[in-house]
Amino acid sequence: MCIRRTISNTNKCPICSEETYESGLRKVLLLDSIVRWFENKRPSLIESLQIDQIEDSVDEDGPSIKEELNRISENAEALETASSSSEQLAECPVCGTCMNVNELQEKHIEECLGNAQPSSKETKSVRNSPNNVVGYFKIKTNVTNNIPENVQLQNSKIRKKKRLPNLDTSLSFNKLKEKMNSLKLPVNGNKTELENRMREYINLYNSNLDSIHPVSERLLIDKLRKWEALNDRKANLKSGRDSPPINADENTIKRQKKEHVSWNRQNSGQYMELIAFAKLNMQKLRNKEQAERNEKQTEKNKEENDSLNDDSGDAFSDLETELIS
Repeated sequence: MCIRRTISNTNKCPICSEETYESGLRKVLLLDSIVRWFENKRPSLIESLQIDQIEDSVDEDGPSIKEELNRISENAEALETASSSSEQLAECPVCGTCMNVNELQEKHIEECLGNAQPSSKETKSVRNSPNNVVGYFKIKTNVTNNIPENVQLQNSKIRKKKRLPNLDTSLSFNKLKEKMNSLKLPVNGNKTELENRMREYINLYNSNLDSIHPVSERLLIDKLRKWEALNDRKANLKSGRDSPPINADENTIKRQKKEHVSWNRQNSGQYMELIAFAKLNMQKLRNKEQAERNEKQTEKNKEENDSLNDDSGDAFSDLETELIS
């Protein structure tokens, strides 16, 4: 789904950034089944690879450490001998029988070319030989017993479904709404919102067809609503808003309103403290500004009084001078 969404939006591979298109995606159910099988079997595989801790104390009834080391050494030598012997085996290019290189070169190839069948004794001895490469590395059949035989097959009803074509951006607003109505998709919002909604549903629908266990269209529409609500919430948080999305359903709106009321009740005390602190700061600021204005007015009045006193003193001096003269 993530790969399809990235290619649909950017037309580039999310790994190498090379130009590619959604039409190049192919359904590989077998690979999906292998991934699911590995996810289920991973814990048991990891557990089987754990090395048992060697206990300090040795059980009296059990083998001693020396005997155990000798046994491991013998097994290693046997494996080395088998490996070196197996290197001398070769497969006949004519009949496909695996045998010793010398025997193959001396007479077996001539017999095969002369349409002479090799003796059953030779074939039997080679096949039952412990040095046979194929016989030595035996594949355990119970490894794949847990994989269903038809795991790569889908329901015939799902296989018959056709993929939704890519969104045609040249569609008019009304045509786009008609198309979305036919798919039972919500049609509220402007054209850009409808195009984004339709594009995401196409990705969901086509990815669902590639799944081993596809879900119904109703669940796809539910996923679409959740995706759109998440994107709307991210946009609201980015813009500083925390209101329900435009296309939210009634249950979402009621739930968010309850969350807001509960939040307000739990934090009402802190809100009141912040409001009181803000009012106190505003009052202090107003008092400071008023004090500065009063101080300026006092200085201004003082300057005016000083100026009046100077003028009256000058007038009295002039009058006194005139009287003396």
